[in-house]
Amino acid sequence: MAKMRELPIPPDAEPNDRTMEIFRGWIVDNKLQCSLAPWVWKETPEVWGTLLADVVHHLSNALEQETNLSRAELFRIITKQLFSELE
Repeated sequence: MAKMRELPIPPDAEPNDRTMEIFRGWIVDNKLQCSLAPWVWKETPEVWGTLLADVVHHLSNALEQETNLSRAELFRIITKQLFSELE
């Protein structure tokens, strides 16, 4: 059985009293499987929208280094598909 490739924990997120994991995701048979901590912002669910926006920014920055596309173009591509999927 192949070992699952886990991503590293960012240095600033090393476990301590102020650190909490809120989302973890895997691709299983080409479908997203995830574990969530929805109670973290249950009183302010709009913060999840902020989290998702931050993820798009991080993805755009990371993919710019992996592709020949600019951060702005990647942001446009990702958000266009995001909005399409949300509809």
